[in-house]
Amino acid sequence: MNVFINGKSFTLVINDTKSETDDFVIAQALEQFLNEYQQQTTFAVALNSDFVGRGDYAQTPIKEGDSIDVLFPIQGG
Repeated sequence: MNVFINGKSFTLVINDTKSETDDFVIAQALEQFLNEYQQQTTFAVALNSDFVGRGDYAQTPIKEGDSIDVLFPIQGG
């Protein structure tokens, strides 16, 4: 499945625990897109410009062509 993450095309890969008929959810996309360090940090997610709470990542389905924005806080003055 192809989606856009932070404006760039990204292909989600089906893993051993997922069949082709299962829906992808945001949590699966984040696991494939973010490195281990990034997964442990604070970030916000928007799906097609709508905020998605951290508790909803595992239940929020995504579909072909969806746009996911992952936003990390920036410190500075």
